Amino acid sequence: MDFLTLMQTRYTTKYYDKSKHIPEEIWKKILECIHLSPSSVNMQGWHFISLESDAQKAVLRPAIADFNLQRFDGADKVVVFCYRDNAEHAWAEKVSKKMTADGRQDHDMEQKMADGMNGFLDMHKNTDGPDNWQSKQTYIALGTALYAAASYGVDSTACEGLDMEKAAQLLGVDKKGFKVSFCCFFGYRSKEDSNTLDKRPKSRLPFDEVIERRL
Repeated sequence: MDFLTLMQTRYTTKYYDKSKHIPEEIWKKILECIHLSPSSVNMQGWHFISLESDAQKAVLRPAIADFNLQRFDGADKVVVFCYRDNAEHAWAEKVSKKMTADGRQDHDMEQKMADGMNGFLDMHKNTDGPDNWQSKQTYIALGTALYAAASYGVDSTACEGLDMEKAAQLLGVDKKGFKVSFCCFFGYRSKEDSNTLDKRPKSRLPFDEVIERRL
C-alpha cells in the first residue's frame, strides 16, 4: 500500500475483537520492523517486551489505567517499550563492536565510533538528562510499530495510560536497568469499534498552517 494511503486510513483502535488473532508470521514481521527501527547515533538504548498470551498480559494488567483496560483486554498482543536507565559508556562500546562485526565499520574505527557515541550521550546528560533522551528514542520505534502493523492489516493503540514504574517492576525490567516509556496494543478492530473513520473522520490542522515550505 502507498504510504500516504496508509497514513490516511490508519486510526487508533478503541474496541478490539478478542476472538481474532494475529498470525504468527505476521506478528514476527511486525516485531522485526520494531527491531530495525532507527535511533539517534544508532544507540539502540531500548528493550521491547512482547506479551503474547493472556497469562503474560495478566502480569502487566495491574499497571494499566482503568480507562484503558477494555482495549488492553481485547487486544491480541501487547508490546511494552522500555529504555535504558542512565546508559553508561560500556553500552556504546557494545553497540560499536556489533557495528564492526556486522561490517558497518572497520575495526580501527570501533573505538572512535564508541567515543563519538559516548560524547553524544554525555552531551544529552548535561542538557535533557539521560533518561529523557533515551526515552525519546522509543517514540521513534513506536512510529515504526504503528505503521508496520497497519501495513499488514493489523490495528493498534498506543498507550501511555499506565503506571510506568509499576509496569517496570511487574515485568522485572527495573532489575535489568530499564524503565518503561509506554506500551502498545495490537489486534483486529471490533465491528462495533467507535473510532472508525466512517464514524469519526481523521482531523488535522490545515496543511499550510503546519507545513512551512521555504522555496
